[in-house]
Amino acid sequence: MAYPLIQKKRKFRDILLLIVDKIRIKKDTNYSRNLIIPSPYKQIFSNKNHTESHPKKSQKENAVSNLTVQQFLEMLQEQNITGLGGGGFPAAQKIKTFLASKSPTKRVLINGVECDPGLVHDAHILKEHHHEIEQGLEVLRTLFQPQEMVLALTNQAGFWKNAHAMQIPHHYPSGQEHRLIETVFQIPIPTSEPPAHHGILVLNVQTLLQIYETVASSEYKSHRFVTVGNLETGMAQVLRVAPGTTSQEAVDQAFPGQTVSHVGGGIMQGREAQGNEIVDGSIPFIGVKGAPQLQAKDCRKCLQCNVHCPQGLDVQSIMDTKQGDAASCLQCGSCSYVCPAHINVCAKITAVKESISA
Repeated sequence: MAYPLIQKKRKFRDILLLIVDKIRIKKDTNYSRNLIIPSPYKQIFSNKNHTESHPKKSQKENAVSNLTVQQFLEMLQEQNITGLGGGGFPAAQKIKTFLASKSPTKRVLINGVECDPGLVHDAHILKEHHHEIEQGLEVLRTLFQPQEMVLALTNQAGFWKNAHAMQIPHHYPSGQEHRLIETVFQIPIPTSEPPAHHGILVLNVQTLLQIYETVASSEYKSHRFVTVGNLETGMAQVLRVAPGTTSQEAVDQAFPGQTVSHVGGGIMQGREAQGNEIVDGSIPFIGVKGAPQLQAKDCRKCLQCNVHCPQGLDVQSIMDTKQGDAASCLQCGSCSYVCPAHINVCAKITAVKESISA
């Protein structure tokens, strides 16, 4: 079961804030829901020998020439291009749903909002692969001709000619798909409904890079970027790993002599490694050391889980009664992160969510 690999550090003043929050949340249901989580890293490295893989220039020049939508989808299926934000959903299937949508307005949203503090490889991609991302945007614009195309970023650096760049506050979990759509387009979509059904195609920035490189090179192999983080030393390294690479092989490249301890969608949604796992689209983060074990104590009824739930759920009630709107839970781990009793609240709400949907 996933849980945050870091926990909120508390000072004496936080004890007073717990009391204040408990009073204020009863009066204001929208109070203080965003989290600003500090980076766990002191140093971040990227080994260019393990991060760069470019299509040949001659192949780049003809990337979109005479390409049909059907040919494009077949290329994505052949290369098994999936979402790389942690979900691992097939990109071709998502795009087909988007194209089949009855929505009169088609929108494309590229997610470069790396809100999990344990992930740093999207920032690397945006900096080191600006040209490829720009060309990928051009591919999507040419094939789909959307009415709106937005590149969402936490740092609006550089000029982007093929999309409107929008800076998003660096709060957690601002990069979650449905929350990002509401922030960018002011369109609320239930978490149970795929945005593609509503004519909104959301792709992670790394997925866009893979899409471009697939189109640009017939010889392309779907290498993927990952963040390997040592939470004990505060060091992280960005790697680009080949298909079939195991989590331990990635650690051997980043931190020789160390052993993989945790994997997952980030440090807010990590889990203990189960042997030497293959690094697929569901594992953008690989952890080495430093992750605490949750030492659960009795619930203090402080309502911090309610205060910081981005969906505004009555988390305390759902956990106690095993009923309520658990279906709207994002499973972001915010409730577990802020819990002063170190309870994995998110796991409990997830269990209720699964029992309701069963």
